[in-house]
Amino acid sequence: MAGIFMVALLFYLLPEFSCLSQDDSSYGLSYSGGKIMTQPVTVSLLWFGPQWQESDKAIIRNAINSLTSSKYSPVQKYEVPTLGNWWDIVRQYRDKSNSPVTDSLSVGPECSYTGFYQNMTRERVIEIGRTVFDGTAIDGSNGSLSCTHAFEASENSVYLALFSDHVIFVEGNDLEDFIDPCSGHLPVNISATEVITIAWARAPVREVDQCSDLLKGSSSYRGPPNGNEKVDSMVGYMLARIADQVTNGDGRGWISSGGNGNTKTISSLCTSQYEGRQSHPPLYIDAERNVSFNAIGLNDQRYLLQYLWDQNIRNCALKPTGNANNKV
Repeated sequence: MAGIFMVALLFYLLPEFSCLSQDDSSYGLSYSGGKIMTQPVTVSLLWFGPQWQESDKAIIRNAINSLTSSKYSPVQKYEVPTLGNWWDIVRQYRDKSNSPVTDSLSVGPECSYTGFYQNMTRERVIEIGRTVFDGTAIDGSNGSLSCTHAFEASENSVYLALFSDHVIFVEGNDLEDFIDPCSGHLPVNISATEVITIAWARAPVREVDQCSDLLKGSSSYRGPPNGNEKVDSMVGYMLARIADQVTNGDGRGWISSGGNGNTKTISSLCTSQYEGRQSHPPLYIDAERNVSFNAIGLNDQRYLLQYLWDQNIRNCALKPTGNANNKV
């Protein structure tokens, strides 16, 4: 640990986000009896846009693989939260048989869409999302869609569409649906009887973009941990969507209603608490590379993560506080 972080300076560290009254035990998430992913999960990736660099894809793949806490050497002790620590918060949540969320996640099939992307629409995204499940349709896409192999519909899979900053959506509702938020999800009918959910996250597309501002913290923010703010910003939203999918994939999992139909999840419950405030997830500074980060993954890769709702402490955190094995 000392060798890894010899040049890392602790800028500030908050063990949890003190935004809530600690005696409000009713605040949090409740289980509605829906599907929780307790078996090993495969994450299938759909890349939108031709500008993806292989180095950027590697950062994202490594982040997903880093969620499996058992992959970390037991002799390694990090002062900074690991992505495995962050996932331990997710694993507090259990299904109706008291089985916890899986501790095994891996990257599965990948598809890349490099066709027309300057006037993207919601309907086009859904059409491409449907196509990746059909090997014949992929072969007939005239080269605009290439896949390692077709996606498979599985209750133990998470499907992610990742938009590069070059993907431009048409004006109107399509622009609002994909640019106003930084991530979301789409229902896709892959057959007459089967609907799957494709989660999505986007890279910042504007000079001043809320998707690159949320995790910067204070004015002492030094820069993105992997040198690409667009990708580093996307990673946090992408991982938050994975956490939401495994705990609330069918909309009847762990949720909290904020009133007016404003349902919160394990990630959005915390996002809503620190939006517009000066408090952000804690930042560490790597003085040698002059970058900021708040978590470390496999291969000593550094990342910026969002808070998750830790039901045990009734607050937001980057890693469990106290006994991570407590039941929710």
